[in-house]
Amino acid sequence: MKRFLVWFLLLSTVPVSFAMGNMQSQSGLIQPELLTALAERGASDFVLCFATRADLSPAYTMSWEDRGRFVYDTLKRTAELEQAAVQAVLDAREIRYDSVIAGNEIYVYDGTGELLSTLAEYPEIVHFRLPVAIELDPDELQGNPLTDGARSQSWGLLDMGADAFHHAFGVRGEGVVIAEIGTGTEWDHPALVNAYHCGTDPSDPACWHDPANICGGSMCDNNGYSTSIMGVMVGSDDPGLTHQVGVAPGAEWISCKGCESASCSEASLNSCADWVLAPAGSPSNRPHIVVCPWGGGGGNPWYQAKVQAWVAAGIFPISGAGNSGTCSSLTTPGDY
Repeated sequence: MKRFLVWFLLLSTVPVSFAMGNMQSQSGLIQPELLTALAERGASDFVLCFATRADLSPAYTMSWEDRGRFVYDTLKRTAELEQAAVQAVLDAREIRYDSVIAGNEIYVYDGTGELLSTLAEYPEIVHFRLPVAIELDPDELQGNPLTDGARSQSWGLLDMGADAFHHAFGVRGEGVVIAEIGTGTEWDHPALVNAYHCGTDPSDPACWHDPANICGGSMCDNNGYSTSIMGVMVGSDDPGLTHQVGVAPGAEWISCKGCESASCSEASLNSCADWVLAPAGSPSNRPHIVVCPWGGGGGNPWYQAKVQAWVAAGIFPISGAGNSGTCSSLTTPGDY
């Protein structure tokens, strides 16, 4: 029945708007926008959402080391078992795809309507949809607090009382590792290089992941956005620097390039979500905090399973929530 409905929508002479509404009301299996994209372009990237959600609840009673391993292994095993039959189809057809363990999804590249019709026969897939694309706010790309201005200490640190906290408690983030998912990082920037978690190796997979291979192996930031964000988090308080902005200058950092330039593809953001759980394949390398300084739309659960997996693994998530000033302007995933 599913196969008939898919082909009906792709090939029928009935008006597209009517056909898509008919499909949605009968099964909800396929996002109408995906059907439109396939009808217009013949092929499209799309995401396969699988039914099973791994039970990660036991992780909350475990130690740091144990919970990280448990979450990663459970997610990986769940995805391997449920995705196996579909991956066999994709492999046989030599279709490029990414398996995503956090959320149990498969990202398919350049899939056709015929492929979608075939995959719609697999009951373990509960939804087909177009990928999400995130555009960075151009207003937030103006300027860089690591270089702009000549104050000895950022007004932001003074306004939030970070300087007073450092003085009163003697704590500046020591022992904490922060991951940032964004445009990459200028790892050897004078305000950041001493806080880089992997010393002098900008290609260490425990500290750097570039899913789309934009930087060619070694860490880079082709935009400047995330270098700025990283500075706000961990920028050095070395008195030799003329402008000090880091809230936690004692912390260390790692980076994942989820944004190819001024935009972020779902494929890269998904890959970064999995990587954060086990940098270089080891949950022991995971950070204590992950920062996603981007967002789009609102009320969209597309990234929620990733955030929930981080929390289960003991990783504290922080995300931009939009800067428009009203509650209704909150963006996803910050609105989680």
